[in-house]
Amino acid sequence: MYTYIGSFEPAIAKQFEAKKMREAAQRIANRVNSPIHGGMDLQLTNQPAYFSMLDIRPVAITTKLENSDPDAYDFAGHASPSTTAQLYDRRKMKIVKATE
Repeated sequence: MYTYIGSFEPAIAKQFEAKKMREAAQRIANRVNSPIHGGMDLQLTNQPAYFSMLDIRPVAITTKLENSDPDAYDFAGHASPSTTAQLYDRRKMKIVKATE
């Protein structure tokens, strides 16, 4: 993710280099049993192009369903097509009622 977003966002590329240096220093400090305390303020997740690896499967299955691919349900790997439709079909809008 850092490499992808860093390719068009110089601030993220610079932050990635600092993060790699800090992690290398942490590994060295762990070897001598004196860990470094305090963290970095990471801005990667604030980028509009950021995505999680957990987003990939639902998007791929939804794309297959939109394209009416015959292997969409086999691709999901569930025994029942209704499970795939319930969990991964992101095309339909879910209407809910207000709680108040």
